[in-house]
Amino acid sequence: MIRRQEQHAHNFRYTRGFSLIEMLVYVLILAVISVFLVYAIISMIRSVVEISVSRSILGGAMLSLERITREAKDAYDINEATSTLAAHPGRILFLTETESGATTSILFFISGDALMMKRGTSTAQSLLPERVAVENLVFRLATSTLSKSVKIELELSGARGSVTRTEQFYGSAQLRNY
Repeated sequence: MIRRQEQHAHNFRYTRGFSLIEMLVYVLILAVISVFLVYAIISMIRSVVEISVSRSILGGAMLSLERITREAKDAYDINEATSTLAAHPGRILFLTETESGATTSILFFISGDALMMKRGTSTAQSLLPERVAVENLVFRLATSTLSKSVKIELELSGARGSVTRTEQFYGSAQLRNY
């Protein structure tokens, strides 16, 4: 019977809970792990937003430059009188022929912070996705006796929350009849 009481007292001593120091150590460890976890989550979210902004800018640049170079390659001339060359904001008017032989124009210009395209008398349409803005657009004409080409300098910016990014892009195209 005495042995049983000693054994019961011995078990009771070890099962009564944590001491105050042990609790403080456990809380401290949990707090440190929580801080690192929150910091990692915030870093991942910021990285995802930065990648999203970069992808929007890159997508807008690819679409815009591809469209401008395609229209330049289909054009037989540039109307230099109504174009703004070698300066920002750039403006260029390509002259093309339709299948019926009529001349039509394709205008690229900036409206606000959007890159716009207007074919003939139709309504202008934006070539950039939302949250992407044109910071700089310059068209340069390069001519020789054998060729006529246009060089494009395009600077786009994008922003989401506190993340902002600006990138520059370049392109060129030779006109069809040259």
